[in-house]
Amino acid sequence: MEKMTLYPKSERLFRVLFLAISLLVLSTNWLSAQAPCEAATGGFVSQQICMQDEQITLRAIPDDNAVVPEGFRILYVLTSGEELIIREVSADPEFTIPDDSEGLFTIHTLVYDSATLDLGIVEPGMTTGADVNALLIQGGGTICAALDVAGVKFQFGGCSDDPDNPDDDDDNNCPAKAGTLTAEAGACLSDDSTSVTLRALRNAEPVVPDSFELLYVLTVGESLTILRTDTVPEFTVDSMGRFTIHTLVYNPATLDLSVIEFGITTGAQVNALLVQGGGEICAALDVAGAVFNVMDCDCPVMPSVLERYDDDRTCLRDGFALLVANEVQDPIAPEGYEILYVLTIAAGDDLIINAVNDAPVFLVYETGTYRIHSLVFDTATLDLSDIELGVTTAADVYALLVPGGGDICAALDLEGALFEIEECPCRAQAGTLKPAVRPRCIGDDNPSVTLTASVVQPPIVPAGYRLRYVLTAGSNLVIQQVSTHSQFTVSNPGRYAIHTLVYDTATLNLSTVVLGQTTAEQVNVLLSQGGGDICAALDLEGAIFPVYGCSCTATAGTLKSLRPGAPVCLVSGTTNITAVEDQRPSVPAGYERIYVLTSGNQLVIKEVSNVPTFTITEIGTYTIHTLVYNPNTLDLSIVQLGVTTGFDVNALLLQGGGAICAALDVAGVKFNVVNCAGTEINAFPNPTNSELLIEFPRSQNATRITVDMVDAVGNIIRKWTLDGGTRLERFDISAVTPGVYHITVMYDQQMMRQFSIVKVQ
Repeated sequence: MEKMTLYPKSERLFRVLFLAISLLVLSTNWLSAQAPCEAATGGFVSQQICMQDEQITLRAIPDDNAVVPEGFRILYVLTSGEELIIREVSADPEFTIPDDSEGLFTIHTLVYDSATLDLGIVEPGMTTGADVNALLIQGGGTICAALDVAGVKFQFGGCSDDPDNPDDDDDNNCPAKAGTLTAEAGACLSDDSTSVTLRALRNAEPVVPDSFELLYVLTVGESLTILRTDTVPEFTVDSMGRFTIHTLVYNPATLDLSVIEFGITTGAQVNALLVQGGGEICAALDVAGAVFNVMDCDCPVMPSVLERYDDDRTCLRDGFALLVANEVQDPIAPEGYEILYVLTIAAGDDLIINAVNDAPVFLVYETGTYRIHSLVFDTATLDLSDIELGVTTAADVYALLVPGGGDICAALDLEGALFEIEECPCRAQAGTLKPAVRPRCIGDDNPSVTLTASVVQPPIVPAGYRLRYVLTAGSNLVIQQVSTHSQFTVSNPGRYAIHTLVYDTATLNLSTVVLGQTTAEQVNVLLSQGGGDICAALDLEGAIFPVYGCSCTATAGTLKSLRPGAPVCLVSGTTNITAVEDQRPSVPAGYERIYVLTSGNQLVIKEVSNVPTFTITEIGTYTIHTLVYNPNTLDLSIVQLGVTTGFDVNALLLQGGGAICAALDVAGVKFNVVNCAGTEINAFPNPTNSELLIEFPRSQNATRITVDMVDAVGNIIRKWTLDGGTRLERFDISAVTPGVYHITVMYDQQMMRQFSIVKVQ
């Protein structure tokens, strides 16, 4: 196996500089070590309200307990409402609001470093104090800064029902203050002492209102996992590590400490329940606290604490991934000690050492679970040349060290910064297109047409990638042309589509595409979206263009009514209307003929049928049309009954200026359906072989009843005229040829009923 080699100091320095320069394109602060956060806001000793010239001036008087580290600055933030919506930021704790303002206003102190906290992200009226606090270490984030979330409050437009109760929902002022602590002295463990006592001193006094209590909390690690609580800031520990003592001022009636699970609950979780952390409970927790790094007395070393730095290279792309860790806590290294960084890869429960570097920066070439650890050691006592890369584990090294039970004074951050490395998702996206204009047909007067697509959803073209448009023909999407523009000219009828392609020339070679042979699907299977391994994107559906020849032999013919111009009677809420063929349509091979019912002058499509008969249940003007079409070119699923009109369909056809070869009898045959007076007209028997009896309702006004018998093509084969007072009449139809016939009954000139009968042999 490969042996680990330590580089000479000068070469190590060169390698660190080289890596740092390479990473500047990713971040300007990826190697910036963060010292333990010392920033503290202090508090306010009093507040003032001044009213003048229709304005209210809010002024807070800060105490002298703010801690502003070198390079940091102090600002004051005005928020409104219980949500602490940020309104304004100022260098002075003084703000002016209109004199008709109502509700809660709060002035907060913010101590921050502009290099790590960019206040440009704050949107006044949108961003809240809780949003900012969540970015800070005190609120569970990673930025060293301090925000006095509780602040000093000003309430307008109403008073608390119980001003003595600071937790009253109507009183937004939480007077509890945690103050600040500092560590009394460093602490260490030795062979002679199995434990050490940590003591914290008060720096800024807490404020403990009536009914509130003062408690101290011990946490461990960067996660601030709660270990114990006590009434004095003094705790005994029997292990090495980073411990913190915090002050907690709380009301047992509102904050139930029994919810804390020692060894599990964190200080950030408790803080999130409090007003200062964006919650609703009035209490105060000194999140920063007093920090103790407990070490071995005979071996005062401590590794740095690392966290992963993420960017778009923290995944496997082009065969490698870049792993970078930031130091969130400085190491403790005595004189003569060195700091190195160790990369391990998980193999079951073991962390196999994969590489060592002077900086927490590594390249990896496979997916897997990696960690970057910090190592503080003395080359005189720890010989790293014994490490066999790919074999030796981090646990093997840790067991040699004093913290791991060995006798070598060195420190290894066994947890490290975790990286789960997977293949990078393909960032390329093709977007979607639609036809910009509908193409004309191709004929002698128009030998070619131009197809143009417009963007519906824009593509995503990563750096180094290209955007191209692909023209395909036919249902199997045979590639015809490739262009930098979404416009193509074609000279033959057919089905065309324009697709978007986003690709990298280094991974997808378009010279392998044979125009007229290669299909879009064959390209798609090479791409990650189609199951291949090339990162590229193809809009496989594309924008579809049906292009037709201008010669179209389909014709719709014409229809006629059985009784032209006569109204149709709506009896008992229903009637049938029937059209018959007047001029035969032309139905080419592969085409179909159907009938379309429309209503009104707008020809709103109500129904389609294979026969020209429709049942009507409402009065109005109706039209029956003939449609001759090819289902492969005209998709009737686009028709929305009650919405789409005959004019909409006609506009798609060649006869209406569109491109589809089909025929619609736009004029059709019209029917005027009206309500008819009188009772039902009964006819029996039906079917019949010889005679038909019709019972007529009585009418005082009719002088003549007309009965017509019409065949299927609209010819009147029998006509009978009766006296207007006829109640029952027998009609001899024994000589009529068997078939279906339509009977029309009219009283004088008023339509009374239309119905069908069947004459049998």
